Amino acid sequence: MKIRTAFCLAAGVLLPPGLALSEMFPPTAVASRGAWTVEIIPNSTGGMAGLSSGGRRPVRIESASDGFRKRDIVVFADGSKEEFWFFNGLVFSLNADGKTVSVSNFNNARTGENESGASPRYPGLWWLSSAKPVESIRREDRELLHFIRESVPVGTPFLHAVTEAWVDAKTGQPVEAITPFATYRFTYQSMPAGELRMPPVFREAAEQALRRESRRAVLAEAFKQP
Repeated sequence: MKIRTAFCLAAGVLLPPGLALSEMFPPTAVASRGAWTVEIIPNSTGGMAGLSSGGRRPVRIESASDGFRKRDIVVFADGSKEEFWFFNGLVFSLNADGKTVSVSNFNNARTGENESGASPRYPGLWWLSSAKPVESIRREDRELLHFIRESVPVGTPFLHAVTEAWVDAKTGQPVEAITPFATYRFTYQSMPAGELRMPPVFREAAEQALRRESRRAVLAEAFKQP
């Protein structure tokens, strides 16, 4: 499939016309557009420490999505921050030099997640796309759908793990999730009108990545077997 891109440079944003939202982000049980904050409370076992790079522990994720691109600002316990952008099946992160950006591909919301908690959707909740609620409960005057996932985590001391999530039945947005490592609590803010603006260093990396993908598509078409 040929890649069609258009660069809205005057607005400082990237907008690919004709590209379905489902191609940008896999469908899930939660909304794709909005702004929210995820508070991360580690379990008493302290297992969260081993999940963050350099031993830093993420305590908050400030997220925003306009339906085409998503930005995560991860705040760590030591006060440091890291910024991630998800766009067109790619994840962009700033390198240690503060001047260059790393680019990686992700095939779905699960593989796109970063150990710090950055995610193309909501951290650790990629499995909601195929899950069914086990019950509906009332909490704080609203209906919540309760989801449960049981698994055997690889590379962890857990022989059996349970992850629970509570999703607002009206909005489709997660309210709380409890994993073997931490509790995630979600609060939502008003989403500014218009598109998210990628900082110049991220925008330049995105433009280069999309140009490379376009060249690959052209070459693949040129050398396609008749």
